[in-house]
Amino acid sequence: MAAVTPAPGKLPVEYDNGLGPISKPLDQIRERTFVSATGTITRIASSGPASAVRATIVVTGPAGDTAYCSLDGDTRRNYNASLREGARVMVRGTVRYLPDNRPVIDALAVHDLDRQITAL
Repeated sequence: MAAVTPAPGKLPVEYDNGLGPISKPLDQIRERTFVSATGTITRIASSGPASAVRATIVVTGPAGDTAYCSLDGDTRRNYNASLREGARVMVRGTVRYLPDNRPVIDALAVHDLDRQITAL
């Protein structure tokens, strides 16, 4: 039996379809849908001018599937303490598709799940 290769955009995300919460791979969600994705930050990249540094993070689930998440300068500043490789996070935001049809979550919030648990 061949091993399954994880793919970008396949991380299961949750969204509300009007009848209740649903979970599907990110690449099966319509653009502009508000979603939540949970996993571990496995990569962080920064870009932009010093006054408005943006970030792109890769969130990886337990099966190895990933989602790319884009953070604008304000979101990055607001959640900077949660942005570290190895952090277990819940990212909440809106789905957008790049010109090559890859899905990205435009993050509005990044919650550090480990810090929330220890704070209780």
